This record gives sequence, C-alpha cells and structure tokens, in this order.
Amino acid sequence: MKITINDLAKEAGVSIASISRYLNNKYEVSNKTISKIEKAIEKLNYKPYASAHILSIQTIGILIPDINNLYYLPVTEGIEAEMQRNDFNIFICHTNNRTSNNHIENLIEKKVDGFIFYGPLEESKRPIISELSKNKPVLIINDDIMEANVYSVMTDSVRGAYQAIKYLIKLGHKKIGFINGSTDYLTYRNKLSGYKKALTDNNLPIEKKYIVHEEPHEAGGYSGLNKLLELKERPTAIFTASDQMAIGVMRACYERNLKIPDDVSLIGFSDIRLASELSPRLTTVNQFPYDTGRIAAETILKVIKKDRLSQRMILIEPKVSIRESCKSLVS
Repeated sequence: MKITINDLAKEAGVSIASISRYLNNKYEVSNKTISKIEKAIEKLNYKPYASAHILSIQTIGILIPDINNLYYLPVTEGIEAEMQRNDFNIFICHTNNRTSNNHIENLIEKKVDGFIFYGPLEESKRPIISELSKNKPVLIINDDIMEANVYSVMTDSVRGAYQAIKYLIKLGHKKIGFINGSTDYLTYRNKLSGYKKALTDNNLPIEKKYIVHEEPHEAGGYSGLNKLLELKERPTAIFTASDQMAIGVMRACYERNLKIPDDVSLIGFSDIRLASELSPRLTTVNQFPYDTGRIAAETILKVIKKDRLSQRMILIEPKVSIRESCKSLVS
C-alpha cells in the first residue's frame, strides 16, 4: 500500500503543512519536528521523493502582478493565515504585471491545486485564465472575467467611490478632482462610475477637466495633482483611486507649499497600513484587504473540496475611514 503524507503526518503527530515544509525546505521546520518526521519516515519506509505529486499536494499558486503595491501585503497575509489553518501551502509568483503561460506552467509543474490571481487584469490575460479554469480551480481578487467556473472576491468599488465623494460633498466640496487609473481595467471603471453617480445624485456637474488618469502609484498621484493644479478653477478636494496615489499627492502638495487639508482635502482608496501613519492621517476608503484575502482563501478551498457555493462572486462592502485629511467648507 502506498504511504501518503497524510499517513506520515498522523504517525509523526504533526500537521500535513509541516510534512510538506520538511520535504521541500527543511530549514523551515524546527529540529524537534524534523526528528518526529524522520522517525515516522523510517518506521513507515516512506520514500520522500518517489512522487512529485505527493510533494506538492494541498498547495495554492498566487500570482501577484506588483509586489510594490502595498494593498497586496495584507491580502496575502489573509490568504496565508486561512491556508495554514486548513493545512495548505502557498506558492507566490511575482509576474511584474506580465502574467504569461510560463508563470502558470511553472506553478502547474509544482502540482498546485488551485490558482489565485490578483487584479486588475489586462484584457490580453483573460483568455489565459479562462483556459486555465477548465482544468484547475481559479479565483480572482478585485477583478472578474464573467465565467461560470471562475470565482472572484471583489471590493464594491462603485459603492466605495460613491461613499468617498458623498462624504466630500457633505463637507461642502463641489469641485472634486479625481485621479484615477486606466479605465482599461474593471476596478477603475467602477470607481469612475461611483464618482460620477455621487455627483449626479447630488446635482453637481461632471466636469472632465477634474478627471485625470495616471499610473496607480505614488508617481501617478504626484503627476495627477500637478495637472489639476494647472486648472484656472482648482478643485478644493482630491479623490485618488489608491492610497499610494494619495501619497504622491501629498508629496506634490508639500513641494508647492500647500497644506492638507487647509488648502486641499484628500481622500484615498484601500486603507493600507501606512494610511493611518501619515501626517495628516489619511481619510480613505477601507477595502478590508486582510478579510478579502481570508474570504478568497475560504472560497477557493470550497471549490477544491467541491463544496456547494451560493454565489460565484463575493462583494466586499467598503467603508470610509475618516481621519484628518479632509476639511469641512460648511460654515
């Protein structure tokens, strides 16, 4: 009878995850655990490298487009915590915004049991993911390709943007600039929809001059603010599609001797950990990234175990975290 790592874990009195870590990277396991595992291997006459599949079962492949995106860290922590709780391991693949067949094939060679992709996704990558989903469980975070066998966990970005603009309007702002990412991506299209809807619902005009599109990083926020400040009628408040963009706005304001929120109010999107450490502390839309990762992990594990799911897409309800970067104009 073939001895499995489940048998080995039971004999050694350790978790399956500990067995997998031992077989792949001994340095990640304590000496005490190594001793238990090696005694079990000897007793059961287990051949560790006889089957590549045995070495890599119960593993999820995660494809991250940009490791510099501060939102992804707590998402990954949420995934990892839930995976560890269920004795699953993770392989992390940094694609540098270029998800390719090579990245996917490398993870397939490791016999991963499912894939989690971090959005936003380029249109050219969607057919690759769609094809993959025919053979492996696939889940996307903060994007969707609208196929029955591809699952997704997304922030309700329309609602998040709507809440941000509604908050600024409540403070008396009518000229609200929006530094957004490219609308080639679903998340930025959704944020633009929420921005416009909030203005329309409050009888304010949608002015194209107040909407700029930049890369969703610090440099994009910096560039976007400089463009908005060139306008004859400057906005009194700025909404950015990411907190990292908001950090770029802060730098541009500092260089121009503009004070936040006295000269311009600022609200971001994500609620990265750094947001509450900035000066002033950043008001932002909380996406609950850790919970997003945890829910994504729970969902793909259910797919792998063939549990019944009530919905293909899960929307995370955002909430504005009010801090110090917005000023009321209401007297």
